Amino acid sequence: MAKYLFEQTKLTCVDLEKELGLARGDIASMTIYPEGAVEIETKLDLSSSQMQKVKAKLALYFLPKGKKL
Repeated sequence: MAKYLFEQTKLTCVDLEKELGLARGDIASMTIYPEGAVEIETKLDLSSSQMQKVKAKLALYFLPKGKKL
């Protein structure tokens, strides 16, 4: 009998900061709501290319997948 294990690392603010080339602490908070909406608070405004990178990273985690109720 074969066993297979598939895992996904947790999504963290630090991961997003590294992905976007931001300094540690530039993302103040990230909330993933039970409905699947994602809210990210940053200390500075993100460029459109950084926003695209955020969306691409979230898509790897199948997010967002709902609305904030």
